[in-house]
Amino acid sequence: MVMTTQPLGKALKSYLLKITQILSKRKVLSYIAGLRESIQRVCRDFDIKTAFKSGKTLRSRLTKVKDTIPITTESSIVYSIPCSCGKVYIGETTRRLEQRVKEH
Repeated sequence: MVMTTQPLGKALKSYLLKITQILSKRKVLSYIAGLRESIQRVCRDFDIKTAFKSGKTLRSRLTKVKDTIPITTESSIVYSIPCSCGKVYIGETTRRLEQRVKEH
């Protein structure tokens, strides 16, 4: 724990000044309701460009818009097939994987 006699605002600005020397000038932060404007204002004082992204919601975690496609029906892929001799064959095809595997 760091003890300081400075007001919290000055201590925060001092800390931000130190980390700007270490970090880049652009940051993406998680959106926190009610804090975005304050964080953005302080960062602007130190010429740090900020962007905020929202976290995953319960709805986005529980729903899937698209069905998953079996890997064997995909095309234009890179694949590897282990051989009985112990070596591995790595290939690339624009055709469906199931068709290419049948040819081996």
